Amino acid sequence: MYKMLIAEQEEEYIEIISEYTSQPAKGIEVVGYPKSGSEVLRLVSELTPDILIISVALQGISGLEVVRRLRKHNSEISIIMLSEYDYYDFIRESINYGVADYLLKPVKKNDLIHVLDRVLDELRQRDLFKEEMRTDKRIRSQIYEFADYSFIYSFLWNGKMDGEIKRYQSLFNLGNRGYVLNLEIVSLGAECVLSMEKDKSILYQTIKDILSDKHVCVVGPVIGNRIIIYISESTQEENYKEHIQLANKLCAEMKRCLNMEVKIGVGNTKKLEAIHDSYEEAIKSLRYKEKGNVIHVNDVLFNSASHNDYITVENKMLQSIKYGKDESLDLFSEILDMLKPLNIDARKNKLFELLVLACHEARMQGENEADNLNYYDFLREVENASWKEVEEKVYRHFEYIIKAIRTSRSDRKSDVVKEALQYINEHFQGELTLDDVSNYVGVTPQHFSKIFKEETGFNYVEWLTNLRIEKAKEYLMEGNKTIKEICYLVGHNDPNYFSRLFKKTVGKSPSEFIKLDKEGLSNSH
Repeated sequence: MYKMLIAEQEEEYIEIISEYTSQPAKGIEVVGYPKSGSEVLRLVSELTPDILIISVALQGISGLEVVRRLRKHNSEISIIMLSEYDYYDFIRESINYGVADYLLKPVKKNDLIHVLDRVLDELRQRDLFKEEMRTDKRIRSQIYEFADYSFIYSFLWNGKMDGEIKRYQSLFNLGNRGYVLNLEIVSLGAECVLSMEKDKSILYQTIKDILSDKHVCVVGPVIGNRIIIYISESTQEENYKEHIQLANKLCAEMKRCLNMEVKIGVGNTKKLEAIHDSYEEAIKSLRYKEKGNVIHVNDVLFNSASHNDYITVENKMLQSIKYGKDESLDLFSEILDMLKPLNIDARKNKLFELLVLACHEARMQGENEADNLNYYDFLREVENASWKEVEEKVYRHFEYIIKAIRTSRSDRKSDVVKEALQYINEHFQGELTLDDVSNYVGVTPQHFSKIFKEETGFNYVEWLTNLRIEKAKEYLMEGNKTIKEICYLVGHNDPNYFSRLFKKTVGKSPSEFIKLDKEGLSNSH
């Protein structure tokens, strides 16, 4: 919907324009009929119209002077001037100020309509171009994000360096050395509007914005509550003080921008081909997070793990595997570090034992793909393998087991709840009560309420509210609908109630959320 101001006093022209704008297909809303030049300036500032139809002869400040002042601060508003003056200087000056057209009175109805059609078409073309540009930027941002994730997966976790270094150095403009930050999200403040599951790209871009002003960095995906960040270095020296300062800055900015409390482990600078060592150091550092928000590997002393320490971490890992949690991989890495004092055969034996225990936990969760693991084949594969190869194979098996457990837990939802969730997703835009959904799936409301809470962890109203709020956030981030329109699109009938509910759920009002998203996009470009 385009907004129009009509600064014209002759009823004949007001009627023509009103008749034109009353057509729904035009998508124009008249937001004011100012009579004086000063009133035009005030309303343009307050209402930000897209189209201004203005007469040269206004009360007080002339229409031409109004246009001159507007163009100092507003280059986008489309202006149509109506004038009794057939003066060359007037026409030339208005053209210099970028008016869409200068029409001499008396204006024929068809001429005015033709100009309005042209201006409206230009506005639509402009908005289409802007949307295409935004889409292009989003696509480019997604490509860079995917490339960052690929680097982290390949180099830090899988250690696959051969033939890849030069390509990534060229792509990211990386130096030959760098170090790793292991960022752990400790808590989300009450004012935090981000969802850890659904707003990962915003989190990724925020970290890039904080670090990229002076550093070349690669930011990994959110895994559980951890994010791995690689910082490229151009010097050969270990700059401990600068690394600590950068990590402290990141902690402070995450708190300020997103209201997130984070802790960061810092590894030493390594050659690019040995960056996995810096990653392991950053992981180790966070085991000592009680020392502060930023912990450098050089500030902690690693002692040999006791048997009790090992058993504690092993139990935590198996418990995490049971529920398919991402942190189980971090705990597995911690166990690998604990096993280093042992000889390679003893380490292999321990890893095989862990693999059997992990598969047992998977089978206890019900039938899943982890049942297909062939222990005999695995033993043959690692018999003569190096320790690095063994680590990689076992790590991949653990990833496979965790994925299988997640899939199994997801598939165990009852058919009734699955059918209900599908129905809710398809009908949340309208009035949708618990009775409506329970009738659809053919069970009593009491029984449905009980099994829905058991299998989703939410009661029906909480689930529907969260779904509608998440959909509203998506519409708000698209930026092409009003808050009122979004209110109706997500199944609410009262915009004031919707805004209160949004603020209660998200921590910010819809307008505040839009502002945060726009600031994020502006910073990213």
